[in-house]
Amino acid sequence: MVKIGNIELRNQIVAAPLAGISNPVYREIMHDYGAGLVVSEMISDKALHFHNAKTQDMCRVSENEHPVALQLFGSDPVTMAEASDYLTKNTNCDIIDINIKSTEKNYLNMELFNQCHEKETAMITVIWI
Repeated sequence: MVKIGNIELRNQIVAAPLAGISNPVYREIMHDYGAGLVVSEMISDKALHFHNAKTQDMCRVSENEHPVALQLFGSDPVTMAEASDYLTKNTNCDIIDINIKSTEKNYLNMELFNQCHEKETAMITVIWI
């Protein structure tokens, strides 16, 4: 058994996210074919901030796709914290995978991580770009 924090995976196989394809049906199929973890395509913090219906729909998690990680990307600490809070309160994802891009790498990334970390999320992983 593989663990990421308190999330138990049945194996080490992770279904890579595919833009425009990694919806709940695809993720369920990947679980059926043996994936231990499935991951959503990238979800924009700004789109969630502006209540974009298509982006909110990308955040749907079905009962049969756990464990599942939702990928969140952005560079603004305020909207990233707001978006991670949205995912925590409005989805039943197991992991929030945060992708950060910044020209002011050290300050912005640490500020962003601190703001997101203050939220009560199941698990946060940070990818520095």
